[in-house]
Amino acid sequence: MFEEYDPKRAPRPRLPQPAQPPPDPVLVRRAVLISLGLVLLIGGIWWWRQPAQYQVVARLSAHDSTLLPCTKGFLLRTNAHTFVLYDWHGRVRWRASTADASGRATAGPTEFSVSPDGSFFAAAIVEDGRIHLRSWQEGHALYHGKLPRTAHERYRVKALDSGRIFAWAYTTPESTALAIAGTRIVARGTLLPHCVMAPDGGTVVGRQQNGVQYAGVIVRDGKITITPSLPIDEAVNLDDDPTLVTQTAAFAGGAVVSRRGTVYRLDGGMTRGSGWQHATISPQGTATLQTRGKECRIFLPATGAAWAFSLEGNLGGDATDDGRYALVWKQVRLPELLVHDEPASGQARVSRFELVLYERPGRVRARLPIRALPQEATWYPSPDGKAIAFNATRRDGGFRCRVYRLKR
Repeated sequence: MFEEYDPKRAPRPRLPQPAQPPPDPVLVRRAVLISLGLVLLIGGIWWWRQPAQYQVVARLSAHDSTLLPCTKGFLLRTNAHTFVLYDWHGRVRWRASTADASGRATAGPTEFSVSPDGSFFAAAIVEDGRIHLRSWQEGHALYHGKLPRTAHERYRVKALDSGRIFAWAYTTPESTALAIAGTRIVARGTLLPHCVMAPDGGTVVGRQQNGVQYAGVIVRDGKITITPSLPIDEAVNLDDDPTLVTQTAAFAGGAVVSRRGTVYRLDGGMTRGSGWQHATISPQGTATLQTRGKECRIFLPATGAAWAFSLEGNLGGDATDDGRYALVWKQVRLPELLVHDEPASGQARVSRFELVLYERPGRVRARLPIRALPQEATWYPSPDGKAIAFNATRRDGGFRCRVYRLKR
């Protein structure tokens, strides 16, 4: 009935525990700060990786779809005879009027050009049955003179950052050309027929009877000459519309780029496009945006540097001159439940559009949804990627340019 006493199984008396010292407030504070810092760091990284949003900072009236991006801003045509350079906040930098000296309205410029940095502007204008060349610097008139008569009475013009203005007859078999600096003619000569000129004035590419050729441009001792021309065996963009920057879409990095992405250099060498199709070239002719299916690539021919990204619904876009950013037009097909008729046209809207800003090496930096697809639109990013100029038709048939900037 009685269990035998076993000292090993007997309960041991509890010894008094030493009192725990209170936590060091310095260590507690340090641990809290470290934890809070980690939370803020993780939250900051998450926030930084989220695409930013754009906000409208200016609404500008425009005469047509003209939108020429520059380093300092972008050029709009506000009426048939007035051109305005706005900065990337939508503020006026300068104006130039192509009306004649007495203020009379002329037939309007047949050709015009703004320098890549936005300082110089030139236009070929029909006055009294003759073509006149006029130039401006920051909106101040510089040169005004008659151009030589040609069989076809058509001239192309090109304004350079140096202030030099080229004008050449768009004729065959040879293209009479002259160069202007300030208020005087500094050189005369000939260029390739039916040619366009690179943004730096160093190269021309044109059509001849035996195909498309390109050559270097030399201005020396009052004469304009070209290096021996070299053939191009692929199609090249030679747009004739002065309202589009794509008139320089043949040039990048001091070379000529074909529609297949092949790079032709002045030394006669070439680099094939490897399946990449040429789309557009940056305003100063340094970076090119190429496509291959849903892939986009930003390529700098002068250095060979490139980066790419994949985008479903990719409709092409534009690169900044430093090759850091790409602004791409994207089409997103709507689910069947969201398909609806547009009030203006009555047609079913089956997709939506947006502009997507990518940053090297392929991160989505920002998005700009396009609520309604305009009948005609032109857009370009600013050199730093922080702004977009978007010139589009209004419902009444006119044009309005909106300037968007990143909220952060």
